Amino acid sequence: MGYDFDFADESPQPTLANGASVRCLLGATNATQVVLEGCTDATACNYNADANTDDGSCLQLDECGVCGGAGIAEGACDCAGNVLDALGVCGGACTADADEDGICDSEQFLQC
Repeated sequence: MGYDFDFADESPQPTLANGASVRCLLGATNATQVVLEGCTDATACNYNADANTDDGSCLQLDECGVCGGAGIAEGACDCAGNVLDALGVCGGACTADADEDGICDSEQFLQC
């Protein structure tokens, strides 16, 4: 697949609005085949339907839905960057459970 153009001379390197790289191959007849580099994997999140040469730039969605993202950060428990609290609740507010009874220390009443 390609796009054929006839240039009388070597024009400046064309570029596309989406930033895709375009490379022109000049033949003996000055007929030019435009090579559109980009991601040619239709399952990739940055697939370029106009590309006819794969440039190795294909990316996948991470578990947070970000194209080419790193996913959930180390130590976090969700995509928002929350961490487990003292009771093991993702994004919870409990800062301490010293007696490990599953009740946040700030919620317990002092007993005599």
